[in-house]
Amino acid sequence: MRSNEERIALLHQRAKRIRHQQNRNYLIASGSVSALLLAMLVMVMAQFENGAIKEAGSMYAASSLLSENTGGYVLAGVLAFMAGVIITVILRRQIEKKSKEKEEKRL
Repeated sequence: MRSNEERIALLHQRAKRIRHQQNRNYLIASGSVSALLLAMLVMVMAQFENGAIKEAGSMYAASSLLSENTGGYVLAGVLAFMAGVIITVILRRQIEKKSKEKEEKRL
């Protein structure tokens, strides 16, 4: 039979492994999202032809609002801003989650 101290130590080890696995899964998901956003940005940049965006579907409407050569740059800027917002929100949630866990440990 195990003593209470041994059971508690095993419980803490198991909780530590679970937290480690969750953090690892979070890092994999964050890396995947970042890679996806990078790929999307590269695809948008591939649409450029001599500084102007090709006339292709919905992107043409955005470039028609501005002068002929600046629409693609505005679109790339908006997409980069959206990617930054998404990454910021994900990181803020992770920070808040970690601070909650630390607070619960203190209690």
